[in-house]
Amino acid sequence: MEVDKFWEEKEREIGEKVIYKCLAQYLSGYREFPGPSWGLFFFTKEAIYFQTFPKENWLSNITGARKKRKSEESLLSFAIPWKQITQITFPPEKSRIKKFFSPLGSKVIVDCITENTKLGIELVFNNDKDLHILQENYSSFS
Repeated sequence: MEVDKFWEEKEREIGEKVIYKCLAQYLSGYREFPGPSWGLFFFTKEAIYFQTFPKENWLSNITGARKKRKSEESLLSFAIPWKQITQITFPPEKSRIKKFFSPLGSKVIVDCITENTKLGIELVFNNDKDLHILQENYSSFS
C-alpha cells in the first residue's frame, strides 16, 4: 500500500485530518499491554493515536506459511482524546554533551484518564523534531 493512500484511508477511518505523524516506541502503561513495541504515533485536533503492525517472519514468507501468529493477536492500537490527557511529561532539554553521550530517544509520559482508569503511557521519540512538535501542539490542544 502506498504511503499517501494509507494516510488517506486512516483519515477517512478516524474522520479527521492527521496533523503530524512519526515513528515512536511504546514502552508501557496502556492497560496490560507489554512493551517495548515500535509503531506509528500520530495526532489530530481531537486525539493522539498509536498503532503497531504485525511483525513479518521472513521464513514464513518464503515457505508461504501464513497462520495467525501470537504477534498478530497482540497488536496495540489506541486513541486518546486530548481532553482525557491530564498531563504529558517531557524530558528536560539535553546539553550537547549529554546528547552525544546519552542513548538515542527521549521518553515522554502521557498521563490520562480513560474509562475511569488512570494510565501513564510511556513512549520514546528518537527525533527531537517529533518531540518538539508534540510539545507545541499539546499546549495548544490541552
